[in-house]
Amino acid sequence: METEKEKIFYNALNIVLDSNYAKLSSLREKFPSWEKAFFSLPEEKKKEIEPEKEWEEAKKEKIEMIFKEDALYPNFLLEIPFTPLAIYYKGKLPENCEEFGDKKNNKNTAIVGTRKATYEGKKAAKEFARELAKRGVSIISGLALGIDEAAHSGALEAGGKTFAVLANGLSSVYPRQNYNLTKGIIEKGGALISEYPPKAPPLSYRFLERNRIISGLSSAILIIEAPERSGALATARFALEQNRDIYVVPGPITHINFKGSHKLLREGARIVSSLEELLEDLGLAEETFSVENKVIAQIKNETQKKILEIIKEKTAAVSIDEIINAVKLTAQEVNQELAFLEAEGIIAEEGGKYRIS
Repeated sequence: METEKEKIFYNALNIVLDSNYAKLSSLREKFPSWEKAFFSLPEEKKKEIEPEKEWEEAKKEKIEMIFKEDALYPNFLLEIPFTPLAIYYKGKLPENCEEFGDKKNNKNTAIVGTRKATYEGKKAAKEFARELAKRGVSIISGLALGIDEAAHSGALEAGGKTFAVLANGLSSVYPRQNYNLTKGIIEKGGALISEYPPKAPPLSYRFLERNRIISGLSSAILIIEAPERSGALATARFALEQNRDIYVVPGPITHINFKGSHKLLREGARIVSSLEELLEDLGLAEETFSVENKVIAQIKNETQKKILEIIKEKTAAVSIDEIINAVKLTAQEVNQELAFLEAEGIIAEEGGKYRIS
């Protein structure tokens, strides 16, 4: 109950003070709780808001909050300048911080770039995201049109997790065109994330502020198509300050969408000319990649899981009869599941027998 009360009053302060980080931090230093901090405000300020009502409305929209002191709070964000005092989220964050905070094993990657992306740029973003997600990598981006949208979509196509950091509150989706995309993000086990109160609008300066969270949640940042004044360059600057790896996909030297990208390369960012190159650099090359990580996102039911266990147990390829006998299902049911696993590239058929691909 105490934690819930703290959420009520932090949310109220965040609204009244317009998410002013300096003022919120100052209050936290002066008072032992957000409740006491709220009641320290001038009377006219306190009358501007009904704290319980505001938080109740947020809860009805399935908006949750975690403080930076909470165990669930992403470890990586504790390392960055201006660590968000609390994060609102809609969806499901990991049960522990390992996914975000383990530097040795964290391969979570931010993919960002221009809203006015070319067809080739969006295709590349989707392909990079899809292949990374197949390998258990969570994709972090900002839900904008163009490269961000393609990155989120690619991760979802692979059945993987993706997290969208918004420059507005979680009561609304911006841009509106990506509403269905946000549903997919949540359904596949990811989340929408924001440091702003639920009804906060997407003001221009907030896009810059949220970029530090996009880079902060990631161990590596992939820039695809960044013009000279792209917000992706701000994300790269934050990444540099946060000691994250920065990768850049190059393009034609005369194309406006690559002016910022090439500037980053001149400043020392790592060039990525192929998917294989990035996978190798991140330690995700096929030859060193475990089957468990590769298929975890694509398995749809227990039958598929059993089939894979049977195939993995054998040193040689397995016949369909062996699989049918082991799972106790009809040939039609087994063939249906095998067809799905083969289409996903998880298994391969050779001479009527199956092996892990």
